[in-house]
Amino acid sequence: MAEDAYTIVNVHYQGLFTPTPLIYFDGVKASVPQTVVKKTNFDDFIPFLEKLTNGRCRDVYYCPHEVMLSEGLHAIQNNCDFNEFLEDMNKKKRLDVYVDHHHEPLFDWIR
Repeated sequence: MAEDAYTIVNVHYQGLFTPTPLIYFDGVKASVPQTVVKKTNFDDFIPFLEKLTNGRCRDVYYCPHEVMLSEGLHAIQNNCDFNEFLEDMNKKKRLDVYVDHHHEPLFDWIR
C-alpha cells in the first residue's frame, strides 16, 4: 500500500472558532485518507467537503497537525491556495481542515 494512504486529512466541522486563544471548539471530525483528497481539484474540493459534512462550507482553512492555529492557519479560497494545501499535504503526515460556517474574521483575531 502506498505511503500516502496512511496520510490523513482531518476535517473539522459544525464547530465554532474562538479568538483567544484561537481554537476550533465543539466540532465534529471526519478523517479522510490523503489519496481521496488528491483525487479532487479546487472546484471539486468544496462540494466534496459539503457532501462529507452534510452542510454548506462557507470558509475553509487548513493547518498542519500539532501546529497552533494562530501560527499555521491557511485559507483555501482558490486554485493557488488549494495547490499549496496539496504541497503541504505531501510534506506532512497529517493536516487539519477547518470549516468556518459563520465567516469569522480569523486573520484579524490572529494579529
